[in-house]
Parts: sequence; structure tokens; C-alpha cells
Amino acid sequence: MIFNYLIAVFFLGILIFIHEFGHFIFAKLFKVKVEVFSLGFGPKLIGLKYNDTEYKISAVPFGGYVKMKGEDPNEQKTGAPDEFASKPVYQRIIIVIAGPLVNLIFGFLLFVFIYWVIGTATEGFLPKIGTILEYVTSAGEIKDVPAKIAGLKEGDEVLEIDNEKTTTFFDIQRIIRNSQGKELNFKIKRDGLIKEFKVKPEKDPKSEQFYVGFTSFEEPVIGKVIKNYPAYNAGLLKGDWVLSVNDYTCTQFTDVKREIFFSRTDKVKLKIKRKQEIFEVEIKPVKRKISTEAIKEYTGDTFIFNGRVYIEQGKKDIFISQIGIYPENRKLRFSLIKSLKISYDEIVFIVDRTIWALKLLITRKISLDQLAGPLGIIHLTGERAAVSIEELLRMVALLTISLWFINLIPIPVLDGGWIMFLLFESIFRIPVNPKIQAALQNVFFILLISLIIFVTMGDIQRWWGERTQLKESKTISNNFSNHSVISSE
Repeated sequence: MIFNYLIAVFFLGILIFIHEFGHFIFAKLFKVKVEVFSLGFGPKLIGLKYNDTEYKISAVPFGGYVKMKGEDPNEQKTGAPDEFASKPVYQRIIIVIAGPLVNLIFGFLLFVFIYWVIGTATEGFLPKIGTILEYVTSAGEIKDVPAKIAGLKEGDEVLEIDNEKTTTFFDIQRIIRNSQGKELNFKIKRDGLIKEFKVKPEKDPKSEQFYVGFTSFEEPVIGKVIKNYPAYNAGLLKGDWVLSVNDYTCTQFTDVKREIFFSRTDKVKLKIKRKQEIFEVEIKPVKRKISTEAIKEYTGDTFIFNGRVYIEQGKKDIFISQIGIYPENRKLRFSLIKSLKISYDEIVFIVDRTIWALKLLITRKISLDQLAGPLGIIHLTGERAAVSIEELLRMVALLTISLWFINLIPIPVLDGGWIMFLLFESIFRIPVNPKIQAALQNVFFILLISLIIFVTMGDIQRWWGERTQLKESKTISNNFSNHSVISSE
């Protein structure tokens, strides 16, 4: 686990480096003197000086900076040609925007690398409909989803959508997500017969995503067990069939995920088939607090499935359960042209979800204690590293695209704030008063540091709670040597 965290810190360091390198390279290009190039903040750990620039690694690793001559609003300007303030506004804007831009390019290339070279691990690989979902309105009424209205059924194999072949469920998700609500023509194979259905995706008012209301079909077979998580401690193995969870019969992995995820009990009981043996095992899951707004993508104010209530109406936060298992998946690689298109779609989706999350924060539908700080990001990245190299790189791509977008928000302490000041200067032909600029930057810097401290305390609290739960699960969960055998052939 420590090794995975070190990998996470290494990759996050790369994101910081390329961001600052963007500023650095264009500053050099426009002959602005760069006084300091630092990875991290605070006291210097190691460093060297080369060509009038001090390169260093500082004690606090959560960020970095490039200090250019004449950049500080409080700094006395001499009018020297190598000062930042002496350069034309357009050059200064390019220097500022270069950092986020390099993050965007890096994230895009990383996605292309994943889809074209490594391949993406696709759950529910086959283009086959699993569960038809149920949508519950704010009034508590069950509303038929577009898939059910159109006549689609569980087990249908989707051959084409609007004359585009769907070789995987990934294709189905992408087409629906990008449909913008346009009616789609589904070509379906059902009981050996080819049929066509008109399906009109709807936009969920909460998630602001287009949906038709079905999941992928995945056999309830464990494809990966995360080391040191409750399922691993209980002795579950890759290839185990999950027959039931808490006595609920599971016909596909969607059932397994749902029943574990929303389990309200201290332990979850799994009936497992391993080769010719069937046995039961009780596992104490890890509980995580999560905002219901973050997971109710297609479920309205309530989540009801087959008459069972999983999220009560009006509930703001719930504790979800995890035991550390993933379904079987297959590696899927695309052509370069298709990888470029999919990577573009991924970036559009990330930006859309980031805006959606910011809206929830502003309207206080998600509380600040749900945010991950620097330690939380390292923890989540480390978890992805434990799953696969693809999951790690996908997480890094997500972070670098998020870094690009968030840095462009017009807040004085961010790159977007600098761009805002420079646009003001460009329009009104006069720079922002240095005292006002410095005051705004100081105020927002204090607010940003306060936010980082707050979310970091939440990271520590969550990490300690999960660590305690994992220790308890290791002690309490039954392992393979003492499971309860039901039958053996």
C-alpha cells in the first residue's frame, strides 16, 4: 500500500511539474527572467542555481510555482526588458495560460495513450442490456424510464444505434451521453430475432446527464480482489461466483454491487460458488459517507429497485459499503482516430461533471467535508494504482484535466485571476492598482489555504476511519479456512 502511495505522489509531482513547466518555457521564450522554479512550497529541501534561475524542491509538496522578475504586484518595477510587467499584455496572458494549457494537452494525450496503446478495461463488455432501472420523482411516484417506454428488455443485445455499430457497452454509453436528447434508433437482437426501437433519452434534472435507464450485463463473477480490503481478508478469490448478497439472489454483477453498496448491516453475507463448492461468508465492509446527490444519477429523489427502497426521499448523506471486489473485464483497444474522438469526449464529460459538482457545492447540496484534499487525492490515486496501470493513468488524466479547468476559474489566486487582471489592463489600457491586486490575492490565498487545511483534516479523519475499519474487517471477517460450506460436489 505504501508503494502505491509513493507512485501516487510521483505522478502528482509530474502534474505539478508540467503545469509549472508550461509557465516556465513561455516565460523563457518571451525573455522574461525566471528567478525561481519550485516543486512544492515552503522551505527549500534541495536545489541548484543555473543561468540566473534557482531550481528547487520545497518541503510542502502540494503544488509549486514559477517566480518571474517583476511578477509580484508589491515588487518595485524598474522597467527592465526582462521583467514580466514590461512585456505586452498578450505575451503575459500566453505565459499565464500556458500552465493550464499544458495540463490539458497532457491529459488529452494520456487518454489517447490509454485507449490506443494500453487499452481500457471494460466492465459489462458485451453490448447487452442488464437491469432496466426505475426512476422515482420528487413526489415519490415511479416513472418509467425511456428504455422501458420504448419496449427494451433485460437481455437484449444492442447491435446498432443510429446505424453506428455497438461492439461494446462502452459504445452504448458514449452514444447516449452525447445524444443531447435526440431520438435514437436501437437495433436489437432478442431471442434470435432482429428488432428496432425508437428511444428518446431524457435529461436527469439532478445530474444533468442524458439517460435511457439501463445498466450493462455483467455475470456475477469476481474479476479482481483488492489486497488488504475486507473481501481479500475474507479469502475471496478471482473467479468466485457471487450467488447472493444478504440472501438477495444475484443474476448479474449489478445486483452484487447494489446490494453491497447500499447494505445497512454491519456485515454482508455472501453465498459463493467456487468450482464445485458452495459456501457462505460474512464480511465486515468499509463504510464511507457520501452525498446522495453524487450518486443519484438516474434515480430522482429516491432509489427504489424491485420495490425495495435503497435511498429514502430527502436523505442528504448516506454511508455506502465497500469490500474491494470488481467484476471481470476485458481490455479494449481502439484505432488512433477513434481514440482521439473518445479522448475529446472524455474531456468534455469531465468538464461537464466538474461544473455540475461546483453547482452542487455553491447550492450547498454537497458539503465541503465531501471534498478530497491533497492527502485524499493521494489516497484515491494510490487505490487506483492498486487496481491497474490503466486505472492509475485514468485517475492522473482526470486530475490533470481538472487542474486545467479549475486553474482557469477567475479567482485572484489562480491563473484565471491573473488572466482576469490582464484582460482588464488590455481593455482599459491601465493595469489594475497593485495594492488592490495584492490585497485580493492575499485574501483569496488565505481562503484557499484555509480550505486546504479543512479538507486535509477531513482526509485524515476519513483515512483513519478506513484504516480502523480495515483492521476490524481483518479480525472479524471469516477467512477461507473457516467459511461455512453449504454443498460440495
